[in-house]
Amino acid sequence: TGHVSSFVLPPSHPRHAGWTMEAESMSTSADVPAESSVAAAVPMDVDEQPEASGDAVMSAEKKLEFGDECYLDFTFQPEGLLSGLNEQLTDVDLTGNRLKELPDMRILSRIQRLVLQENELASVEPLVTLTTLTDLDLYGNQLKTCGGFAHLVNLTRLDLSFNAIRVIEGLDSLSNLKELYLVNNKVAVMQNLGALSTLRTLELGSNRIREIACVESLGSLTHLWLGRNKITSLPPGLSALHRLELLALSSNRLASLDGLPPLPSLKELHVSHNGLSSLLPLQPLTSLHTLDVGTNQLEEVSGLEGLTGLEELWCGENRIASFSSLRTLSPLQRLQTVYFERNPIQEDAQYTVALLSLFPSLTQLDATLIKRDASSSSSSAPAAPAGAAASSSSASQPN
Repeated sequence: TGHVSSFVLPPSHPRHAGWTMEAESMSTSADVPAESSVAAAVPMDVDEQPEASGDAVMSAEKKLEFGDECYLDFTFQPEGLLSGLNEQLTDVDLTGNRLKELPDMRILSRIQRLVLQENELASVEPLVTLTTLTDLDLYGNQLKTCGGFAHLVNLTRLDLSFNAIRVIEGLDSLSNLKELYLVNNKVAVMQNLGALSTLRTLELGSNRIREIACVESLGSLTHLWLGRNKITSLPPGLSALHRLELLALSSNRLASLDGLPPLPSLKELHVSHNGLSSLLPLQPLTSLHTLDVGTNQLEEVSGLEGLTGLEELWCGENRIASFSSLRTLSPLQRLQTVYFERNPIQEDAQYTVALLSLFPSLTQLDATLIKRDASSSSSSAPAAPAGAAASSSSASQPN
């Protein structure tokens, strides 16, 4: 295979600053002239590098072989004229160009990843021919429907977040889809997801959903994000999600966790900012590592004593007034991080000492890291947090 030059996206890029292509031969900044508005990464043989001019850079595309990768970065050029599209490109980023419509893209016959974040697109019709696409990002546009992707059957990742979509539809043919993001739209009903049997991540946070539905056939799902909706109860259909590792239901309208099934693979549960008064329904979740129950109405934490694998417990801003009510957590020998700030017990002068005595394995209390004497035994009284007798940070969960 050929070599791929390395280009790092600019610091101002909102979401994909980590996308970098590296290989044996590295292009220098001289490969793309300063006056050019297009930063193009093109494969080339080390001994055949062209002169440092815009035409020369793009001429190297003629040397591409099957399997090579070619990247075009045309981000944040709202006044520029889109140029540089050619049949060799496999990765194109057009973020932040105020595009109201897309140009003819049929030339992109090898495209695999296309980023169109933060534009003003209301239609994706020119994309229907790009059947080689595996990753399509339309975050932050003006789409009102998620239809129009039926021909993109090779998609594994689709991001339609921050648009104006009301109905989930038109995705049945995307049988290879593994990640679907619909954050901050206007979706009120979970529907038309049954055909997405390979889906692993579903993100529907910040919508208008009142009921969890249409998840029974999503047996491959590992991450389900439903925070900032209007959900009031948990349906039996969740029991089908045997592979689910993360369930996020923060900022909903849950008064109870009744109905939550055992979910044998669940490692993270986020249910902060609800109206919970009991954690007893969590007893079967023996695989939990992280539990976020901050900003609820909890007066005690009974129901967690069997979660012996728990490492992080975020329980800030509740109604816990007694240290004795926390003694039920003594079997949790793996607890490393706990948050109990903004509970009545924080007003006690012995807050820090009492909690470090109750949880000798702690490495973090609220936002404060614990400094321990390495020579002290596990039975010795733990040292106070470094630099503070007690944390009063405003966050109810880790920074």
